[in-house]
Amino acid sequence: MAIALSFGLILAAGLCEIGARYWAWQWLRAGWSFWFGVLASAAMLASLFIPVFQGERFQFGRSSAAYGVNFVLLALLWSWKIDRKPMDLFDFIGAALCLSGMVVMMYWPRG
Repeated sequence: MAIALSFGLILAAGLCEIGARYWAWQWLRAGWSFWFGVLASAAMLASLFIPVFQGERFQFGRSSAAYGVNFVLLALLWSWKIDRKPMDLFDFIGAALCLSGMVVMMYWPRG
């Protein structure tokens, strides 16, 4: 259960951050409404606080590294699904390497 909650928090923070960056991009570059800038700011603020709720086992550095990996994966998926830019083989390989590294950092049993 703790691992599922941890993954959920990582996913929520990542979606807030990638959404914030996308809305800010659209607001400033594509001329979307000012309210997308406000939404972007709120989502980015949420992405900063969500990781704090990780359990005590996950110290700041390890947790921040895992969130960085999550951002890489979500950015690729966002580009693929929202912007319709297909991923290639090297995107998949890089994402798999990042994800396996995150699993080792966050969840490998320690003595």
